Amino acid sequence: MRFIRYGTALIALSLSLFTPLSAAPIAAFRSFTYILTVQSRNQPTGQELRERFELGKKQSRNGQYPQALQHFLWLWDLDPQQAGAIRGIRTSILLGEIARIAEVYPPGLSAIQQRIEILERKWVESENRNALSDLFALGTTFKSEVNTLELFDQIDEDSPLRFEFSYYALDELLAAERYDDIIKFHRPLVQLEKTLVVSKRRDAQMKNNPRALQLKARANEYLRSKVTRELHALIAAEKDDDARKYAEMYSAYDSSDEARAAIIEGSKAAGRPNFFEGQ
Repeated sequence: MRFIRYGTALIALSLSLFTPLSAAPIAAFRSFTYILTVQSRNQPTGQELRERFELGKKQSRNGQYPQALQHFLWLWDLDPQQAGAIRGIRTSILLGEIARIAEVYPPGLSAIQQRIEILERKWVESENRNALSDLFALGTTFKSEVNTLELFDQIDEDSPLRFEFSYYALDELLAAERYDDIIKFHRPLVQLEKTLVVSKRRDAQMKNNPRALQLKARANEYLRSKVTRELHALIAAEKDDDARKYAEMYSAYDSSDEARAAIIEGSKAAGRPNFFEGQ
């Protein structure tokens, strides 16, 4: 199997030598030697993973899409136990880089479609949690390639995976007006409690971080979007007491005008714009 990977690298090197970019032969040779170095060991180091990601980004920006795609797919295909240094970006930034290539280089999308097919078989045959997680992540970035709601419905109703992955299907469940399923499987109050625990811990850790304000602003924007959608479900399902409790919990954490607007937006989306009047 290792010789097959080296053969693939040699082919990529040969092809790149004929690209019009003057730096392509040098870049391709560096990519090739890098692959040989990393794949000669079972466990790549964190520095190697980060360097490979940065090399892929540089090649992508230079229009060297085949070489960049090779790096990004190699990183994506790593066993989760080997992806430590990039685990935080694997299902977000890394997939975003692949999507960027796929928009202008069709083999990028074909490669993703192949991986989706493999993951779908793996999920159906063995109910593998990692396969399910990757499918939901791919569905978030490549929305037209994965039917997120259909995937969610394949999970056994008694499985804890319904709760764990319900957020990925939240928009589709809202669009289908399946509010009872959101209450039953997504459990907005429990979700908010968990989110606030993480948010408060993050806030404490970022006190001395010079980038704290920027990071917190980004995190709060994400949270406000989540609050609006979860309140939409609670109010539409006529879980009025839970909706008010939810709003109180969130307001205790964030009392800003933006947070208040997110709460009101949830009631408007549910068709009850005056729900929080006087509260």
